[in-house]
Amino acid sequence: MTGTTTYDPSGSTSPDLFLSYAREDRDMAQQLAHALGEEGFSVWWDREIRGGSDFTEEIAANLHAARQVIVLWSTTAVASSFVRDESSRARDAGKLLPVRIEAADLPLGFGQLQTLDLIDWDGDREAADFRAVVNEIRRSFGQKVTPLPGGSQWRFRLRKLMWPAILAAAVGLGYVGLQWQNQARAERFFQDGVAAQFAAQANLESARNNYLSALELRPRHARTHYYLGHVYAQLQLLDEARADFDMAVKLGRGLDANQIADARKQLAVLSVPNEPASITRAAEAPSEPPEFEAPAPAAEAPSSEDASTESAIGAISAISPVLRAESFPRLGGLPHLPPDAEMNARIEPLITQMFAPDKQARISATTSLIVDAELASDAAPLAVKAALSIQRDMPGDAADRATAQSGVVNTLVLLRSVSPITLRKHADDVRTLIELARPNGSQTAEIADEVAARLKTAMEQRPVTWIQIANEAQRPLAEQLAQRLRDVGYDAPGVENVGDRSPAARSEIRTQGNSDQALARWEAQVMRKLDLGEPKLTVLRKATPRVDTYEIWFDRELCVKRVVIGCAPVSR
Repeated sequence: MTGTTTYDPSGSTSPDLFLSYAREDRDMAQQLAHALGEEGFSVWWDREIRGGSDFTEEIAANLHAARQVIVLWSTTAVASSFVRDESSRARDAGKLLPVRIEAADLPLGFGQLQTLDLIDWDGDREAADFRAVVNEIRRSFGQKVTPLPGGSQWRFRLRKLMWPAILAAAVGLGYVGLQWQNQARAERFFQDGVAAQFAAQANLESARNNYLSALELRPRHARTHYYLGHVYAQLQLLDEARADFDMAVKLGRGLDANQIADARKQLAVLSVPNEPASITRAAEAPSEPPEFEAPAPAAEAPSSEDASTESAIGAISAISPVLRAESFPRLGGLPHLPPDAEMNARIEPLITQMFAPDKQARISATTSLIVDAELASDAAPLAVKAALSIQRDMPGDAADRATAQSGVVNTLVLLRSVSPITLRKHADDVRTLIELARPNGSQTAEIADEVAARLKTAMEQRPVTWIQIANEAQRPLAEQLAQRLRDVGYDAPGVENVGDRSPAARSEIRTQGNSDQALARWEAQVMRKLDLGEPKLTVLRKATPRVDTYEIWFDRELCVKRVVIGCAPVSR
């Protein structure tokens, strides 16, 4: 033994250990090689990317010379012909030590072998799972082994993939047996959670309960945290989702590169630093609420949200000279402006992924739209139209049908999270989808009923806008704007002078939470028509309003450095 992590092939001695691994698991191989070197073993491991169809002479020579071969089983390793060939040679030579670093199904011919577990290992040489590997090596070399303490901090997990044999063997093995039973139970809870989450008839509550049960037994399992994060996000429990995505990224082991990237993406949206506090005052409903226009009949409604078709919906009735100057599209009784091409370019790939054959793509896209309030309201009508098209022409193939139904469920889950006004704007299409989707199964019907109940309430709600001014010279402009909003169906409770809390040089429209973005764009258009400048549009992602809520903040330069018609005299 050399006491180093690597073996020098130019030397006269043979390596103690040969590491077989997939190149995607290089970091884990390096970590293990270093730790084993610190234990006094000489380790040979291939640091180069392998190519071609045959082993190099050097690999073959060291594989043959090594006293023991450790194979690191992962999903990518199972798929690697190199790893399978190396493992087969070591098994036939009677010197193979299999170690799982992911919960992967082993290739045929390896399931009967005793397999150690480093799935949750973080590099700690004192961890029980690593000590178990060291003991197994020393046992095979005829060396003295170190007994594992029986305290709860030791988590030795010896696995075989023949489940009945494992469970039978665990009985009567004391602490080690109990640990293995817990790991087996955790895995069953995890798999049940995955089945519930990704079924065509998805049951998010069942998935959540199973994942939580799994984490009670296996709290450092990255994949459980990752999938639970998605479940929490789709249930609109965003703080919980953020915590589990964060834990998944910190643990890492067991997640592939795409899953880690996805978890980081969700965290970036959910973790908003230094976000302004939202206004939470309650608005009093007007004594005589305005009458809303009914949505256009389904047969006459446009097929998309693009500007060319929106003009067919009609214009606002006479309200003021400023607003009569341009026809604003109306849908669901409220004026709005559709998204631009840039926003549609961000949304459309996610809509496609919601209906993709790959279940991981479906769940990631759905969660991305739910947690990103800037996208949700504009994505909802596109998702509904896609779901309607698929629902009306459901595939006959069983697998394709399950994928299609899952996409429809994803759409209903998205509708469960969008704002009342978003639902109200697209009420006809939403009602049609609900009726078509209900027969798909009890779980789909349950979510459809939730959306239907939200839609019924939404038809009686109207958006709220709070207006903040920086000085009293701005009050006449703010009152004029508030009246414009009331004329088209908003609640505009009043105007508040917030002084220096206002933005310095540019007015701002802050959209609270998932409130409809098209209404915020229309408010910005009205401000431009009133010569109030080009407001900045901001989303307060942490806000959770019960109705669509907006904040208009006049900047401090308006009526001071930038005087417009309607400003009151500035007091000196």
